[in-house]
Amino acid sequence: MIDLVEVSAGGGTVIWVDDYGSLRVGPLSVGADPGPVRYGKGGIEPIITDANIILHRLNPKYLLNGEMKIFKDYAVNIFKRKILEHANLDLEEAAYGTIKLINTHMANAIRIATIERGLDPRNYVLTAFGGAEPLHACELAEEMNINKVIIPIKAGVFSSIGLLMTDFKIEVTRQVNEGKIKELQEYCKELEVKILNILERNGFSRDNVVLRHELLLRYKFQDQEINITFNPEDASTDDLIRKYEEIYRRLYGYTIPEEKIEISMIKTVGIGIIHKQVLKKIQVEE
Repeated sequence: MIDLVEVSAGGGTVIWVDDYGSLRVGPLSVGADPGPVRYGKGGIEPIITDANIILHRLNPKYLLNGEMKIFKDYAVNIFKRKILEHANLDLEEAAYGTIKLINTHMANAIRIATIERGLDPRNYVLTAFGGAEPLHACELAEEMNINKVIIPIKAGVFSSIGLLMTDFKIEVTRQVNEGKIKELQEYCKELEVKILNILERNGFSRDNVVLRHELLLRYKFQDQEINITFNPEDASTDDLIRKYEEIYRRLYGYTIPEEKIEISMIKTVGIGIIHKQVLKKIQVEE
């Protein structure tokens, strides 16, 4: 499980003015299509990327080594029409004000993930990835007193690289009526066949598959289960009970020896291993 705090703040976040003439950012976003007004692809809302263009925090003429033309005038015009006409601000004030607002939203998210959980952000490193986040990372680090910022190579496609290098995973489950070892072994074989068939249809051979079996155990009449790794070739009832009680004691501080332990479900996990690109290592000077 990943402990994740998410905030609606990014390059596509829409900027708007409320009924009192105050700047607001988000939670709406234009997404990749049509994207920022300055891309000239049909965008009709002022967004954070447009503000960064106006402030020359992004190249106001070209991106992608000159292959992608930027229409700064489009960004300026949409700011004038949708922001400046409704707020008592000039162009640069409005653009910079939205940057400050979006940074505040992101800083609050960091506080939720750290300070409110008893963690000191000064003890951590801020990693900035995505198309826009590196533009804001130093200001965020300064506000949170974080001393080190890491911006990965290819930060704009960092998430996409992660998806392309993530193994294919599938889980299948089966209800268990009795916890006899022989019966569990038969269930494992049944689930293995299902998973291998699915992975084969997705282009994985048996040599590129890793299988894992788990049992979901609980004390009778409880509804909270504990996962126990199960090896069908080398398992015994006594071993399963011992593992369950060890984990239960670690989690709750006690066990219930007089209570019966039952198996509610068996789960088989199949992981199709994909070929991963070898990332280039670079020397970093401190």
